Amino acid sequence: MMAQTLASEAQGVISLSVGNRAAGTPIVLTAADGEVLLSYEPAMSYQIVIISTPSLQKGATYVVSIGGESREYEAK
Repeated sequence: MMAQTLASEAQGVISLSVGNRAAGTPIVLTAADGEVLLSYEPAMSYQIVIISTPSLQKGATYVVSIGGESREYEAK
């Protein structure tokens, strides 16, 4: 089953399955120009990350870092 996202036509979304992550494992979203758009340390363990904010542009590429591991993702 695929997750349904709630982004509007103008707002992008990035959704990830990240395995089992411990509480406090940081999530950092960085734009292509290096600007940090989001930095968050969840209070509970997690397996899925969904990021959607008006500053996320559909089709743009962002770097998501989780616990020091970084990958590029395209906002949908």
